[in-house]
Amino acid sequence: MMMSTASSPVGEPEVTVIMPVHNGAAFIEEAIRSIQSQTLKAWELIVLDDGSTDNSPLLADRLAAVDNRIRVVRLPRVGLAAALNRGIDEARAPWVARMDADDVSLPERLERQLAFLQVHPDVAAVGAFGWMIGETGKVVGISRVGPTSYEQFRVLRERSLVYLLTPSVVFSREVALKLGKFQDTYSPGEDVEFWTRIADDHTVLVVPDVLLRYRIHARSQSTEHIMAINQNLKRAWANTQRRRAGEPDCSEDEWFVTERIRPLYRRARERSQWRGQAWYRRGASQLAAGQVKGFVLLAAASVLAPKLVLKRLSKQEVVPVLHRKFREHLRTWQGGW
Repeated sequence: MMMSTASSPVGEPEVTVIMPVHNGAAFIEEAIRSIQSQTLKAWELIVLDDGSTDNSPLLADRLAAVDNRIRVVRLPRVGLAAALNRGIDEARAPWVARMDADDVSLPERLERQLAFLQVHPDVAAVGAFGWMIGETGKVVGISRVGPTSYEQFRVLRERSLVYLLTPSVVFSREVALKLGKFQDTYSPGEDVEFWTRIADDHTVLVVPDVLLRYRIHARSQSTEHIMAINQNLKRAWANTQRRRAGEPDCSEDEWFVTERIRPLYRRARERSQWRGQAWYRRGASQLAAGQVKGFVLLAAASVLAPKLVLKRLSKQEVVPVLHRKFREHLRTWQGGW
């Protein structure tokens, strides 16, 4: 498949971008326009409105009316996994790109990722790095998640789930259909489980460049539902190990029975770690919005989960940003004295 940055007939998209949205009016227009600004022109965008009660679908309809590469699919409230699967079913291109309605794809994102896939035909899913931005769009850090080499992928595959910056991922539609697409029983957390399931028999890599602006805010699913996400991902890893050993998956009911008989102190310690992670995300979201109280939550998170917080801070490279913000607020306070 040859790639061209020139406009292609709408019936021949090289990549289908699927964008689920539920009450995302605040950012959806910016997200859609970032796809329209791609250097690769042979794309189609499917906006999957998951029962929004705001004007998200109206904003998408307005842009679709003047760009026939955009389609809006109205759904009742079916949930994220079901909406994504509908998008995969509707896709006409061999490659499917994930995109969220509150993020921004940089102009060369799709062109760079499809070029990477042409050079690496064994790769079934490819992610990218991303700038972390707050509600106003101000950059507060950088996220470098996922394996950038075959060796890193082999090591990661054996040791853990495969984490990618989800709205940066492009994956094979054919592989997705063969694997049964996203699994609702792991939602929230269906994305990580899906990348890991792809990694059973295919290579998953990351383009080591920033190709996305990833918005963090208190209303995002990864912030609001962190406890449920961790529980689902724990089950996903257990079932990944069972699956690769040729054993059947553990059902949700079986899993929760197993969890309930674990020692109480272990469950309490685990939940404390998860709560620290939740406070970390909320604190980072508040700092991204310019709210000083975010420092309080980060401090509380470092008490509950110090290793996790240090790992996140270093991996996402937000420490210099936090230092700068702290100095800015300190000068403000001193000026008030």
